[in-house]
Amino acid sequence: MKKLFLATGIAIILIGFVVSFNYGNAVTEKKSDLINGDYNIWQISAHYNAGEYIHVYCVPAGNWTNGSWDQDDQVTVNHRHIWFEIVDPYGTTTEYNVAWTNQNPQTGGTLSVLAMAMIWVTNQSGAITTGNPQPFIGGIAQVDGNYTVRIPDPLNNFDPALYVPNPPPPYYLGLTKDYTVVSYPMGYLLPVGMVIGAAGGVISIQSARSKKSTKHNKSNGK
Repeated sequence: MKKLFLATGIAIILIGFVVSFNYGNAVTEKKSDLINGDYNIWQISAHYNAGEYIHVYCVPAGNWTNGSWDQDDQVTVNHRHIWFEIVDPYGTTTEYNVAWTNQNPQTGGTLSVLAMAMIWVTNQSGAITTGNPQPFIGGIAQVDGNYTVRIPDPLNNFDPALYVPNPPPPYYLGLTKDYTVVSYPMGYLLPVGMVIGAAGGVISIQSARSKKSTKHNKSNGK
């Protein structure tokens, strides 16, 4: 019976160790916070620190969809081009050629709102780290300061196929900050594991002491 208690105590200690070991499992989650934004504007600014992700959030105006569509080898769905610029704290510019589409690439159906089909960085003069093609309008800020996103010279910047003499500004234009959050949702397992391990230790110690006491009593009887 004493051996059974001793084995049980050791088993409980091991369980406590396993439970405590899992407390440090990290969960990484990507989040995005809107820093600044407004309706019916051509440009907007926000402050970023070096290393932070600048992400332009744009909802196009309803009648940006007027006119004919283009298709080419790089963008095989209906699309038209509208340029964006991000001006860094030094006043230098990063330029993005954004192909907007009204067609779902998977189903071929028509979208109710224009979506970005592809983004090329056509001028990499500003203090922003980007790729090409770029997955979003923006990139990584290289210096601290205010960054301004704008649609430059809106009357002439739109694709010639867009038959709108005076195109309206985006329905909404904003700047968001993308960041990563690391959490430990199982952190509560550390104290739980410690309690379980301590209980197993108490059982093991008591079992060992009881065994030694029994041997001592027998020797006194002789």
